[in-house]
Amino acid sequence: MPLPETISVRYTDEEAGYVTVRPVVDPARPFSPGQCTLAILESGGVSPRHLMELDREAGLKRRIFRKQSFWEALLEIAASENIQYHGYSYGRGADIYRLDLDGEIVGQITEALKRLAPRGLHIVFGTLPAAASILFVCPRA
Repeated sequence: MPLPETISVRYTDEEAGYVTVRPVVDPARPFSPGQCTLAILESGGVSPRHLMELDREAGLKRRIFRKQSFWEALLEIAASENIQYHGYSYGRGADIYRLDLDGEIVGQITEALKRLAPRGLHIVFGTLPAAASILFVCPRA
């Protein structure tokens, strides 16, 4: 059975209600630490890999008698450095910001881990030396 040359369409996408609104990728969008829900440690090289994911809930757990959490310290470090807009993840529905790591930043994060991270977060110590950057996932409100 041969296929028809034309197929009649009863509705346009708009009339059928199939229109979706996609967020605009905005490189000028400022980093907003309060909106971040996930930090991803990423390796370097041509095709970087995700080494570890740290979500806000786990990072906000505090050691006993500490006023600040590791998550709060990590976001303070990121906000004080040259963090760059990395793109928009449609899968996560979030803007992605990238912090390239150098010796000084790794030192600051290591110190924050020692002072603030509960025992369950000490796994970050093992992945931090191999990480070249941290991606911060910040969903749009």
